[in-house]
Amino acid sequence: MFEIDLVIYILYLILTVPQIKPASIEELSWEGWVLSIFFILFIFTMIIYLSKLFPLVMFFFLLFALLSEILNKKIK
Repeated sequence: MFEIDLVIYILYLILTVPQIKPASIEELSWEGWVLSIFFILFIFTMIIYLSKLFPLVMFFFLLFALLSEILNKKIK
């Protein structure tokens, strides 16, 4: 069950992280790429350590994503 949740979370990251990038990939320096890779690795290690709390963590991530989408639509 944990593996399925992890796959869902990885898909969530793949879908949301590119929205955070700058207007073009060329604008992101190599330091930005390194920091973003380390940030994603940090998130994955925290998920592995918090595997017993994974459903709760996933719920808050999805809740935060939903709230940010609602706020983005209200701003536009």
